[in-house]
Amino acid sequence: MKACPAREEALALLKKYNSEPFHIQHALTVEGVMRWCANELGYGADADFWATVGLLHDVDFEKWPEQHCVKAPELLQEIEKAAGRLELCQDILLEVNIGGEAAKSGFSPDQIHAAAEMARALPHVQVRGLMTIPPVAAEPHGNLAYFEKMRWLYVDINAKIYDNKMEYLSMGMSGDFADAIRCGSNMIRVGTAIFGARDYTK
Repeated sequence: MKACPAREEALALLKKYNSEPFHIQHALTVEGVMRWCANELGYGADADFWATVGLLHDVDFEKWPEQHCVKAPELLQEIEKAAGRLELCQDILLEVNIGGEAAKSGFSPDQIHAAAEMARALPHVQVRGLMTIPPVAAEPHGNLAYFEKMRWLYVDINAKIYDNKMEYLSMGMSGDFADAIRCGSNMIRVGTAIFGARDYTK
């Protein structure tokens, strides 16, 4: 069973940095989807862990929409402190803002090596892999260049910093997951394919 903070502590962290009902509801929805997927796909023993990943995946989005690469290290330190208080080692994925979009969180490609080095030095954080959400592609296979760049970053960081012990490269969504898998992704997001398109009017 993967260790993770108690839900009450994770929810308090979410609400510390988010107050807009939409952002909180989005986090709660993804939490539920991640728990459902874990149970449906045979990872029920780790359902709490994956639910926590869903709950906190955009924790910094509302408060710092243009400063994710600045604030992400600070939040990483906060995860370290919270895990230390609970005497556990928290599994995480480091997010890469592969397209350099202001509206998305994550470290830039130029910063991800330093972030990986910093995370490796934290005793209560274990980096299990990298993740990204590339820009919306205007045409089929439009994200191949981003996926290939992520694959290169993953292989390089895994070999040079983590002794090839990272396990996950998370990229690819309902419209482009096949290309992502061809580029090495082993964790995809296909909520739209399963549940249908999100209704942004609600």
